[in-house]
Amino acid sequence: MSRETPRRSVDSQGHSLDTSSSAKRPRKVARPRKAPQTDPIVIMLEDVNHQLNAVSQHVGTMAAVAEREATLHEKAVHEDPNQKLKENALSELHKLGFAGSDIVDAAIVFAKAPEQMQMMMALLDILRREYVLKMLKTKMISHLNLDAFCCYETPLMCVLINVLFVGR
Repeated sequence: MSRETPRRSVDSQGHSLDTSSSAKRPRKVARPRKAPQTDPIVIMLEDVNHQLNAVSQHVGTMAAVAEREATLHEKAVHEDPNQKLKENALSELHKLGFAGSDIVDAAIVFAKAPEQMQMMMALLDILRREYVLKMLKTKMISHLNLDAFCCYETPLMCVLINVLFVGR
């Protein structure tokens, strides 16, 4: 048995006449490359065109970044930076078992002196309740103006008030 490779029929232009699926398609004729321009104005215009394309890409990127930054800034403006801390502090007071009126009093102190709220949140959990109790006690004493009260009453009454409320 002889093994021969089948021959394909070829027309006068070199194209295969086989219509089978394995037949190769003729190659497209490659266009000749353009010769480099020697005219300086054409070279300059091509260079300007490439630079403008690069600039338009960079401007598009910058516009997208500016839009994203504007969105983030808008969100930040609408949010109070201490709002989350305030919410956490008030929920912490509730967890510590304070009554509603004590929470309201503490919120008033926190509104007037935010550093009190920050200090409470910085303390260990076991010390927070004691800190708030002392803060509320100090607030109550400052509202009573005990020093003025002690001036008009007997010295014994002044001592009792100082011992009970002030701890002096």
